[in-house]
Amino acid sequence: MEFTFLEFLKYDFASILLVCGLIVLMITNRKNKVPAVFTLWIMTIIMVLSLFVEFVCKWSENDPSLADIRYWTTVVKYIIPPTILMMQNMVLIENKVIRGLMVIPNVISTLAVTVGPYVTGLKVLSFSEEYYFVEGPLRVFPFCVALFYLLVLVIASLRYFYDVTQGYNTIVMYLAITTVITCMLEFFGIVSGIVKYVQIIDIYLYYFFLNFVYQSRIREESLKKELALTQKELELSNTNVRLLQNQISPHFIYNALFLIKALIWTDRKRASDAVDDFSLYIRRNFEAMRKNDLIPFGEELEHIKAFLNIENVDDERGMVVEFDVDELDLLIPPLTVEPLVENAIIHGIGSLESGGVVTVSSKKSEGG
Repeated sequence: MEFTFLEFLKYDFASILLVCGLIVLMITNRKNKVPAVFTLWIMTIIMVLSLFVEFVCKWSENDPSLADIRYWTTVVKYIIPPTILMMQNMVLIENKVIRGLMVIPNVISTLAVTVGPYVTGLKVLSFSEEYYFVEGPLRVFPFCVALFYLLVLVIASLRYFYDVTQGYNTIVMYLAITTVITCMLEFFGIVSGIVKYVQIIDIYLYYFFLNFVYQSRIREESLKKELALTQKELELSNTNVRLLQNQISPHFIYNALFLIKALIWTDRKRASDAVDDFSLYIRRNFEAMRKNDLIPFGEELEHIKAFLNIENVDDERGMVVEFDVDELDLLIPPLTVEPLVENAIIHGIGSLESGGVVTVSSKKSEGG
């Protein structure tokens, strides 16, 4: 009876669903920079090839005239398991030299089951008169190579996932052990057609593991950036606090409050204006501590005037303030000009007996 695709669909529907689901999963997450995703795609393509080979093998198993097709598709089936395991090791091993050496056992195994019968006279498999398989001694090569790759895979998995997954090493060990058991059971003919399911599940699990690694790295990098940003904000805040501390000296505050207290008894209108100026001066300083952006020179000028008004509460100083301002929209950092005016008063005219003149001016040059 001819083996149709519909019959194959019934026979291997689970494998087809698993492979299709894996392809959909990888396409959906194609934007994620999952480590070794290219290798995972190759493994998936190999599994698609495996399904096709399985179909051809089943299609030819009841027709002795197709013995050659059945023979070579079976040889390909022997090659695929160690190849998949080799690719799984490629996913985890980053050293290029070791990756290159990992190819050698699979090449030897492939040559043993393809060229070996013609060179040594030994058989991979043959057919009995009833058209049954009879496995030859060369069949052991793919099995041994598969076990070798499994051993390396266990070691590589434990090393690769130790730091990033910790407790998930148990799953990796379970994955490797069940794969070894399945390969041995199928090699000795106890079970049949199970290895491909294990291989597909292996790809799923390693994809999820590697995606977990990717997400962990993304979260770690994001956390580092947030910590760095927080550290910069903290440093900026500390800088602003120090700037504010340097800007508002206790001596100035005590003097301002003392003068306002004195004015309350002599000139309540000037005392009220002084309170407004002092409040504006303090508010501007606190705003400067919170702001990181540039401000118009007009805002800085208000701050300067508030400071000068407080300084001029004491008429005995004889200080004269002149403004020659043509540009108010010029953007400057907060607390840029006010400290200059304060220094001019303290260190410039502060020691003069007859006071002096403080001029605040702004000009717009032709080029700017």
